[in-house]
Amino acid sequence: MILNDRDQSKYIKDSIPKASGDSESQQLDQIFLEMQRNELEQESKDVQEIVRAVESIVQMVNQMSTMITEQGTIVDRIDYNLEVASARTLKGEHYFEKAERKNKQAGYMALYCIGILAILNSILGVLIMYKASE
Repeated sequence: MILNDRDQSKYIKDSIPKASGDSESQQLDQIFLEMQRNELEQESKDVQEIVRAVESIVQMVNQMSTMITEQGTIVDRIDYNLEVASARTLKGEHYFEKAERKNKQAGYMALYCIGILAILNSILGVLIMYKASE
């Protein structure tokens, strides 16, 4: 038979034989009250222990929340940095293509200058020979 605390206390109190003298009855009542007080103190200690455990769990959850928030911030920064790096890479690719075109144009320009200098040298060489023969 399972009884709750009040029923159990009443059952224990009713099961104690009534004492014939007043002093014995008072002693039994004091013993019974002392037992109830001890039970209450134990229950109070148990409740306090549960409260401490719950407080530590709340503290851990708060710490985890803070860590998750910080990690989210870090992930956002990484994402932003990747976007910036991607944009800079595309811009750099554009500059590279532009530099490549300029380099090709410079090669053609160098050949053009060499050709003009060769023609001018030939003309000057002919003029020097013509002047030397006169």
